[in-house]
Amino acid sequence: MKASLVSWLRGAWLAALVAAGASLLAGAVAQEGEAQRKGVILTLDGPVTPASAAYLAREIGAASDQAKELVIIEIDTPGGLVDSMKTIIKAILASETPVATYVSPQGARSASAGFYIMYAAHVSAMAPSTNTGAATPVEIGGAPSDDDSFKDAPTPKNPDKDAQPTDEGATRAAEEAGRAIRDIRPTSAPEA
Repeated sequence: MKASLVSWLRGAWLAALVAAGASLLAGAVAQEGEAQRKGVILTLDGPVTPASAAYLAREIGAASDQAKELVIIEIDTPGGLVDSMKTIIKAILASETPVATYVSPQGARSASAGFYIMYAAHVSAMAPSTNTGAATPVEIGGAPSDDDSFKDAPTPKNPDKDAQPTDEGATRAAEEAGRAIRDIRPTSAPEA
């Protein structure tokens, strides 16, 4: 009972935080006379590649430089490259501007590398009928990898490698993240 109450409270807190961030952004867009927007919406639609990583890292950095109040990354990705994923995660963690991820529209997914990007954000939310997909890293073509960056990726044997909370203010559902990797199990929006 206590665990479900804690889980419910955590979910309610997360929903309130996303709603507050969205209302800040909506208010910024609605005020036409205001010279500067308070937030920015970025899109990750398609595979996580060097080009998408460069775009997101550049725009997240620019939002911090421009003292934006919020960055929202709308995600619909099947996953992608480990190095590109790490570039995006480093930009999120280095950002002075809070970063929220939102898996959208309905039917979208944030699988594989997208899962890690979602969990690196300060706040994450999912539209109805979306999912995370499995989070276990896989090789293209299934061959063993000699790539050192792949050896650093979380695996079913070491699921919590990058899923651990980075600090007290960025605590995530690390246990759920570990299960998604270890059990090779997708998560639907209602479960999240």
